[in-house]
Amino acid sequence: MLFKKFVNYFIHIYNKWDEESGSGNYQLIFELVYFGFSNQSKLYIFIENLCPNPEVKMKKLLLPLFAIILCSGMLFADGTQPPGSGTSGDKYQVSTLDHLLWISTNTASWGSYFEQTANIDAAATSTWNEGEGFSPIGTVATHFTGSYNGGNHTISNLFIDRPFNMFIGLFGYTNGASISNLVLVGVNISGDTFVGSLVGQSETSTVNNCSGSGSVTSTDCCGGLVGYAYSSSSIQNCYSSATVHAEWNAAGGIVGSNSSSSVDRCYCTGAVSGGADEYGNNGGLVGYSDGCTYRNCYSRSAVTRTGGWATTFGAFCGSGDGDTFEYCYATGSVICGAETNKGFIGYVSSGCSYTANFFDSQATGQTTGTGATAKTTAQMKNHTTFTDAGWDFEMEASNGVNDYWDMDYSQAINDGYPYLSWQDGGDVSLPVELTGFSARCTGQAVVLEWATESETDNLGFILERAEGASAAWQVIASYQTEAALSSRGNSSSRNEYSFTDNTTQAGTRYSYRLSDVNKNGDITVLSSLSINVAALPLTTTLAKAYPNPFNPRTLIAYELAADGEVSLTVYDMLGRKVRELQTGHKPAGSYQVTWNGADDNGVPLASGSYLVRLLTQDTEQVQKVMLIK
Repeated sequence: MLFKKFVNYFIHIYNKWDEESGSGNYQLIFELVYFGFSNQSKLYIFIENLCPNPEVKMKKLLLPLFAIILCSGMLFADGTQPPGSGTSGDKYQVSTLDHLLWISTNTASWGSYFEQTANIDAAATSTWNEGEGFSPIGTVATHFTGSYNGGNHTISNLFIDRPFNMFIGLFGYTNGASISNLVLVGVNISGDTFVGSLVGQSETSTVNNCSGSGSVTSTDCCGGLVGYAYSSSSIQNCYSSATVHAEWNAAGGIVGSNSSSSVDRCYCTGAVSGGADEYGNNGGLVGYSDGCTYRNCYSRSAVTRTGGWATTFGAFCGSGDGDTFEYCYATGSVICGAETNKGFIGYVSSGCSYTANFFDSQATGQTTGTGATAKTTAQMKNHTTFTDAGWDFEMEASNGVNDYWDMDYSQAINDGYPYLSWQDGGDVSLPVELTGFSARCTGQAVVLEWATESETDNLGFILERAEGASAAWQVIASYQTEAALSSRGNSSSRNEYSFTDNTTQAGTRYSYRLSDVNKNGDITVLSSLSINVAALPLTTTLAKAYPNPFNPRTLIAYELAADGEVSLTVYDMLGRKVRELQTGHKPAGSYQVTWNGADDNGVPLASGSYLVRLLTQDTEQVQKVMLIK
């Protein structure tokens, strides 16, 4: 291709004219070389700007105009037109690299419908345009406004090396476009600003079910999939394993810079790096974010500051401003000088909202993180950490029916961390489905109780105990030594277990951890809790429910000064019993019961006030609780 030679020729001629006329328009001549003279008004303006003296117009324009037209004809004749007419009912059928070349050089097609019907190897693009590689589909002058459905096919080894150009990616600039079902493999893409493997800049566009791998590099706004998304763009059901590096500012595993847009059900794993002087805004999933929404996403991308002194680096988001983060987590390491507070968002400019987000404090190397709760690696690989916070998992039914999340306790999928259910397409059954783990004091002993709803290939359980805040875990009981901890075998029905620890001392806080062991010998931590062993209560007391008002559940605690019969019951305001929480003989001690706002039949109750009554042989105590929805 002679593109670069023609551009150099025109720049040379232009400079000569600029010296004589004192005027010119470099951007326009560059644009016209790219896009031809389809717009007559642009041609007229070009001529007027280039040669304001009418006496020399023809003399100075004859040769260069001929050359530009020749160049334009050569460029836009490249490639082979794919079959189809490009309408929604007769999409262009894209199956070869020549078809992609035709699209990239035929701007008139950029509002059409395309459907990829085969995998395409784009390795040859490394020699195109004298080493600059593939020419992006869509530019700042002519946006891609059409629809491209990849049909779940791949484009591999795409090469673009345009370090001084903006809007770089397979698609350079999209506006109102739709890109779906496309897999980019092994890309090698570099540009100046707004650079992504799939889209450089996305304006009011949708990217769905797409992925990218390889390497993406820029000066600013660099994303594993999208460089810059704004104006109600959306990215959903996507992932990227591409390494991302922004020399100065705004790098993210999925999107470099994001404004007034949304990212849903996406994840990334490729390393993210960058930073120079005071610039940063690097995050695992997104670098810089302004007024965006993130739901059901996760990042396992390591984030590294490679230069400068900025601190706007985070395991999930580098810098946020008025964003919403819901049900998201991060596990990638963050290296940002001596900082230890970058576990989720590195810096928040103004009010963001957060719902049930987490980060792995061990894996990230961060002790705190704005917008998320720190958890250990073991806790991050325990589904109850998430389901107790309202995450919608396939393995539960109380947090919704969309089943966004799943977890593989064999750790074959995503190393045991939660993953998006669309990643494997089905439910991965737990070897043990735990539905409760509680502890209570009986005198100076601690009674541990748990229940399972199902068990598969389970040999039994292990109980560990730690004394104080920093003590190491010690096994106190095992299925190998205690019959009470042996499994009931493969079961799809409820099983209840109990063990009493008689080796505790008054005035000490203990932590307990419950694990199961399958037939392969694999150990899975199921749950953990802590309890203070204190002297027996002096009085029988019904403590205040917390939270109150509540939705969807509240914790009701009470203490018994002596052994005896106990009834803990919920009534409506008309005095009708709606739920029996506990009844029967109880030894002296402290107890906790969770009420989920349902009646004895499991039917959710209406919003309103209810009465909780504790009745013993010696006392009757009542308190009001309020259920809100």
